[in-house]
Amino acid sequence: MHGLQACHQPLDWNQLLQPIPSSSFGFSSAGASEDVDPINMARLRFRGAEQLAASSSQECVDEYYAAVLWSWLAGAGQLNSPAQEIANQALARLLNEGQARGRLDLREGLKVNHAGTVRIIPIETRGLPWTSEDFHECRVVGRYYHCNISNYHQTSGLGVPVVILRHKPASASHSCDFLPKTAAFAATAVLTPDGSSLRLYAPLRFKQDSFEGMETPLATDTTADLAYGLHFHPQTRIEDFLRPDSSRDPSLLYFLEPYQPDKIPVIFVHGLLSSPDAWTNIINELRTAPEISETYQFWGFKYATGAPFVRSAADLRIQMDAALQRYCEEDDQHLLHRSVMIGHSMGGLISKLAIAHSDEALWDSIAYLPIETVATDEATRARLIERLYFDPHPMIRRTVFIATPHQGSSSAGRICGKVASALVYNDDSTFEQLLRDNIGGFSDSVASGLPTSIDMLDPRQPFLDTIGRLRLNPCVPKHTILGTRVSLPGHPPSDGIVSRTSAQHPDAISEKQIPASHNGLLKHPETVEELRRILSLHISELTSTYSSHDRVNPTND
Repeated sequence: MHGLQACHQPLDWNQLLQPIPSSSFGFSSAGASEDVDPINMARLRFRGAEQLAASSSQECVDEYYAAVLWSWLAGAGQLNSPAQEIANQALARLLNEGQARGRLDLREGLKVNHAGTVRIIPIETRGLPWTSEDFHECRVVGRYYHCNISNYHQTSGLGVPVVILRHKPASASHSCDFLPKTAAFAATAVLTPDGSSLRLYAPLRFKQDSFEGMETPLATDTTADLAYGLHFHPQTRIEDFLRPDSSRDPSLLYFLEPYQPDKIPVIFVHGLLSSPDAWTNIINELRTAPEISETYQFWGFKYATGAPFVRSAADLRIQMDAALQRYCEEDDQHLLHRSVMIGHSMGGLISKLAIAHSDEALWDSIAYLPIETVATDEATRARLIERLYFDPHPMIRRTVFIATPHQGSSSAGRICGKVASALVYNDDSTFEQLLRDNIGGFSDSVASGLPTSIDMLDPRQPFLDTIGRLRLNPCVPKHTILGTRVSLPGHPPSDGIVSRTSAQHPDAISEKQIPASHNGLLKHPETVEELRRILSLHISELTSTYSSHDRVNPTND
């Protein structure tokens, strides 16, 4: 299993727990003598461990442990050597069998019986933002493939790439850490030459380490945790669109890793009929650049795309407020107030509201009377104010619009758009009651409720024009990435959904046109390169403009 590479086969993580074939070693305990050299002894102990595992013996754990130690004596630190091959194979089996037989607890250590003494081998970490309390399960990485991932970032070397799982207690609220119920993160496991510790390395930060005076490359896989999440914890999309009020998950802001006060948040906002999963490929590519992974932390906002548009935008502001409140005391560098927001498609329009002044424009576009005089209960009035009255959020200091329909999309007027809109079931009885209690007080454009995300694609939607005229924070640089794959006679180039004209924004300081489709932009290498450029620019501009005034008043517009 050493150096397993990605192959284009169906993803089957159950294969990772199968015993490693050992028939090629051809050794048995019979005839072993004290003068057996280390490599042969490593093979011998590994073969014995395999036989013990096949018979469900607890002692297989001790034999795998011994096989790794003998491999070190045989030169496991040498890249691609037979000793390193055996060391990695034995350690992979040690991790699997140790957990299966209750001998490995990632929060406490590995229990082995070595040389007649029971020892607890502690777990050490190198460069991980996680603590031992976060270690619940370990999955050894094997072969995998996922259509949403373009590249698999892996290296050969010493150690075993693993995915560590962290399960949040059922009683813990989401706002306690903004992590999902099950978080997966990548690591590389290495048993030290003296067997005194089992190390877990952050593969994005450690590509090698020094063992016995020699720099040794480590085996890494920085894509595996993302692939694991796609396979085992896919986000709901259809349900969020068709039945937004009965969706299993509310609108939430998710962190990819625990909050890190020394890193700038990048908040990804997905589009219609999508989820944070859509950003997997871009995150996989962006974080391979050291200057990006060392400077930024990645967050994703999940919302029900069939819900009223302004509700989703308000939910995002509420979640960002909660993050500010939770971590403001740790943010001594004010990096929370230097966040970057990246929105794709409808997510771009939601991102635009995060940097906009509503003034009275949104309310006036749907109502004919002041909000203070509307006949309703105070709870409903408060929700209306929350959704329709806002200022630029203090966290956001740069925005990127990707394939954003600022002027709508003509495809929404086609039959497919009308059918899709009709399928959405939005049980907003509160707004229906509001209309009944205020006859003639609201515009006909909201007779069936506040506009949903798919309504916002219609170029004839009055609300869309109102949003286009909102004042945006002039201190927030704006960038555009759009697709031009489709070109028809008499029509401007488009990505197949959003035309180039609609995707362009007059205030953008940069615009990148890419020959890609609407969703294909999220997998196109030019999109990744443009985002790297923008994020690098953000770093350099913050470095040059970060003044004492900013420290005193970081939210000044």
